[in-house]
Formats: sequence, structure tokens, C-alpha cells
Amino acid sequence: MPVANLDTDALAPPRATRLPAAARLTLVTLLFLASVGAAPMDRPDVDVKKAGSEFLVIAAHRIPASQDAVWAALTDYDRWPSFIEPMTRSRSIEVNDDASRLVEQVTLVRFLFVRRESRATLLIKEFPKTHIVSALVDGDFITYHVDWRLEAVGPEACVLKVQMKVRPKMTGPSFVEKRLLATGMKKTLTGLRDEAVRRMRGWQEK
Repeated sequence: MPVANLDTDALAPPRATRLPAAARLTLVTLLFLASVGAAPMDRPDVDVKKAGSEFLVIAAHRIPASQDAVWAALTDYDRWPSFIEPMTRSRSIEVNDDASRLVEQVTLVRFLFVRRESRATLLIKEFPKTHIVSALVDGDFITYHVDWRLEAVGPEACVLKVQMKVRPKMTGPSFVEKRLLATGMKKTLTGLRDEAVRRMRGWQEK
């Protein structure tokens, strides 16, 4: 009995279609933008304004970590230099019974060709897991006041808000001071975020 001729090409699995280079680049770009959009406030939101002779820094950052983890990183002052880039030195020199302490800190921030090292001794008062206030005792500033606020927005998410009023003893052009302050704050919040996430994951693995 004769056998019918089969079209072997029709039975073969379809060949994968290779996208043109321009289409592949567009697809990668869209995937990247989608991943960025999926993480709101992944980067710190920082605004610096001039208020008379002082600078006002207002910042907020959504952190994908528990309130306990963020608070642990935020109050680990003596280890700040290990995970906050601008901080080159931080040590508690006096701890009081009323949840306040004296902390000596040194920061180093760069912008273009400007290198700014600043020293400050701060009186820090903690209100457990929600609020920290820092006031200047001594250092390279005329005014230095920081107000930290921590709010849980889920079991593994917090918003950390900061308001800082500062007036250095020595200043340069306003735009340079603003950029130095913004750069320092963004790196501080990013370092705190990464450390809080690392601590939370470490606790979960135990």
C-alpha cells in the first residue's frame, strides 16, 4: 500500500523568533521601569530649603522592614559608620537613665570639588520606636536640630521621616550647601534602609 508523502517541515516544531536588537532593548527598558514602579519610595525623598540664615531639610523614606528592625538600626549610634556612608565616627560618650545620651559624630560629605567634614556633639532623646530628637551641644554648627519620626505602615514596612534645621559655622554658596545636605541625607537614609532590611532578614533566618 503506497504511503502518502508527509510534509516534514510542517511537523517540525516552530523555530524561535529572535527579536531585533532595538526591540530587545525596548523590552528590557520596559521591564526595568516596571520593577522601579513596583517599589514606591524606593529612593529617599529629600527637600532642602533656605530659611533665613538656616537650612531646613525635610525627608521621608519608605523602608521595606519591620518597625523593630528600623528602630534597631536607627538607634545603633556607635555602629553608624559601618553602614552609613557619610558617617566616619559616631560614639556614645554618656548614657542617661531618662533614655537620653550624648553622642559625638563626624561626617564627611563630598560634592564636585567640595569636601566637607563636620563634627557635632548631640544630646539625643529617644521615645521608643516612634520618635528621636537630637539637639546640638557642641561642634561645627550654630544650629543643628534633628527630629526623626518612625511610622509602621505594615508588618514589614515603615516610613521614616526626618526634619533637620541646620546652620554651619562656615558656609559656601547656597546651592553648594543645599547639595551637600541633600547628598548627606540621602546616603544616611539609604544606609539605614539597607541595614534595617539586613537585620530583619537575619532575624527571620534564625
